[in-house]
Amino acid sequence: VNITASQNGNTQYDPAPNIVFALTINIATATLTLGVLTPIYDGTGKAVSVITDPVGLTGLSVTYDGNATLPTSVGTYTVVVSLTHDNYTAVNATSNLIIGKAAATLTLSDLTPTYDGTGKAATATTNPAGLSGVTITYDGLATLPTSVGTYAVVASLTNNNYTATNATGNLVIGKPTAILTLSDLTPTYDGTAKAATVNTNPAGLSGVSITYNGSATLPTLAGTYAVEASLTHANYTATNVTGNLVIGKATATLTLSDLTPTYDGTAKAVTLTTNPIGLNGLNITYNGNSAAPSLAGTYAVVASLLNDNYTAVNATGNLVIGKATAIITLSNLSQSYDGLSKTVTVSTNPAGLSGLSITYDGQATAPSNSGTYAVIASLTNDNYTAVNATGNLVITGGLNQIISFTSLANKTYGDAPFQLNAT
Repeated sequence: VNITASQNGNTQYDPAPNIVFALTINIATATLTLGVLTPIYDGTGKAVSVITDPVGLTGLSVTYDGNATLPTSVGTYTVVVSLTHDNYTAVNATSNLIIGKAAATLTLSDLTPTYDGTGKAATATTNPAGLSGVTITYDGLATLPTSVGTYAVVASLTNNNYTATNATGNLVIGKPTAILTLSDLTPTYDGTAKAATVNTNPAGLSGVSITYNGSATLPTLAGTYAVEASLTHANYTATNVTGNLVIGKATATLTLSDLTPTYDGTAKAVTLTTNPIGLNGLNITYNGNSAAPSLAGTYAVVASLLNDNYTAVNATGNLVIGKATAIITLSNLSQSYDGLSKTVTVSTNPAGLSGLSITYDGQATAPSNSGTYAVIASLTNDNYTAVNATGNLVITGGLNQIISFTSLANKTYGDAPFQLNAT
């Protein structure tokens, strides 16, 4: 610096020549000190603070990894601070600016989905929202689970600018409710086992169990069975469905035969055939009675079926026990007159049948006089019929007759008339 001294003169003195003096002022040494070097990331540019001694010096220049732009992202940046000042010089201050990761929080939600056959993911929410780098595992695997069950969930954050404590919980995939429906509940007996049908919604689920009156055995006989269907399935639950399996009686047919026997003194029963053959539970009545009749006649027959597995319309008809054929034989057709009535002898085969009638020349009275008489023997019997037997009864000869008078007393002329008797 040049310093010039001058004097302009006055009334007593003339001006003095200027005198120039060279003054050297040396630059002072300042010190630079860096302030906070460990800020936390918040998305804004992070600048270090610089303190000068003496304070307040201007001309500072700060670079971060050689750039004047303030860094924002987490990381370590080489800081160089230099001073450009007219009066001060300073040794550059260097250090590292370390922007630390901010603390985020992870929150799990959607932890109770219901099974539908698709992969189920928990939701991990970050604060601040929308952070990238979230990883979720289920029982240690990244694969989304699909089946019903409980899975240990761990959500972690790998992010350039944030750190977070892992969030843990359980993903519980619950069983959805299926619906069981019964059908085919009214089969007809045919001797084979009958099963109800269980429909599931959704369709085709395995693990269905059915009981009939509490047993897993399929019923075969006609009747009503309490049905209960239940579901045991890894991924579905269902309320038991109940109903009744009603196995209806099959239709049988009844056929009567042997309806026209002939009387022989024994009971006559009709033959009753069933289709299918051999059914038990048959009942037959004859004019309302269960005893088979033995006498000739017509009997109203009703056949009915009382069977556990079959039903049938009653079969009706008439049992007609026909009269048997008897033979009538005449004998003792030649007799001698003795003044008494003469009857022929009539024999029946079988012997001893009642209901015989005999006429002699059309009269029921047996003749006594000599002569020839046309004989007809007929049979009227409840159980037998016979062709009339015919023949001639011949009464021959006569008795020697003697006329006898009663004794007569002597009579005198003029006596009263008297009666003469003779035998």
